[in-house]
Amino acid sequence: MTEGFEAQYSRLVADLQAEHARGGISPATITNAINYAIDANEAGRSDLTIALLEPLAPLVPGSGVVWQMLALAFRQEQQMDRAAAAFDQAAKAAPPDPRIANGRALTALEMGAPAAKLFGRARSLAPEDLHVRLNHAVALDAVERLAAVDFQLVHKAQLVV
Repeated sequence: MTEGFEAQYSRLVADLQAEHARGGISPATITNAINYAIDANEAGRSDLTIALLEPLAPLVPGSGVVWQMLALAFRQEQQMDRAAAAFDQAAKAAPPDPRIANGRALTALEMGAPAAKLFGRARSLAPEDLHVRLNHAVALDAVERLAAVDFQLVHKAQLVV
């Protein structure tokens, strides 16, 4: 990438605003925004990805990739509720995408929310993906551990009463 992230961001914002004012955003400009988001996220500049894609995503609700890149940026910024919501939008736009399903499940796991069913969905979309299988196993283990803790607490409470 020859121009800096800030300069490229400014150029993309200008392109998006001009095209939106003309009544539509071209697929080429959307692709440029997605490629920029990938590079910015990899460089640790998810703040710029969010600034670029957050206003774009509602304009292209059917683009699972735009919503996914936005979700990944939110995750990188530890904005987990926003990441989960963006992954949910991505899943609506691209239901059969296993990367989106896995990202949503990982976000739930990182939030401490129930994730086993979400990983089950991801696994159904990518049954041979070892990362999905491992994450699913971790989520199932977390469910079992939580159940064991709940059982112990209930048992101790019964002893006290």
